[in-house]
Amino acid sequence: MKLKNRGDAVALLISAILFLFTFLYIVPSFLLPNLLTSSHLSTEGFMQIALSLDELAEGKVKMVGSCYELTATVEAAQAESIANGVSGIVGVRPNIHDLFRDYLKASDAKILMVKITNVKDEAYISKLIVKQGNSIYELDARPSDAIAVAARTDYDVPLYINETLMKTLGKKIC
Repeated sequence: MKLKNRGDAVALLISAILFLFTFLYIVPSFLLPNLLTSSHLSTEGFMQIALSLDELAEGKVKMVGSCYELTATVEAAQAESIANGVSGIVGVRPNIHDLFRDYLKASDAKILMVKITNVKDEAYISKLIVKQGNSIYELDARPSDAIAVAARTDYDVPLYINETLMKTLGKKIC
């Protein structure tokens, strides 16, 4: 292609820049879910845990991961809700965790993970990470609520805890 003058060269250069800008910045924001760039999904500094529900009747939830164990005390109603969620039991009337699960289903949202992030004033802090469409939401929740809702899904929701928190407050078991 032969350019007739300097103006044609500038116009071609501007067109090329606009084309690249469009395909590098604008198009991906519509085509790719923001989950690819979401810091909410990072599990760096966290360890995956499993729950031991052996002592749930006593209001204790035991979190186990990477050779550490941490026991947290929960209210009796929360313990019962977690146990019901794990067992698939719904009472005569749905509780708030059942209601929230139903809302997530109705709005085509999915829980991606639960992250226990911190302890403040002797209360554990957690985030419920939810994906709806191309959006990721980080919802502040009590860990017992987040676990009770996650236990009601028809898919496995991974649970994570801040590694430093687990190593500081938990006990080494292996």
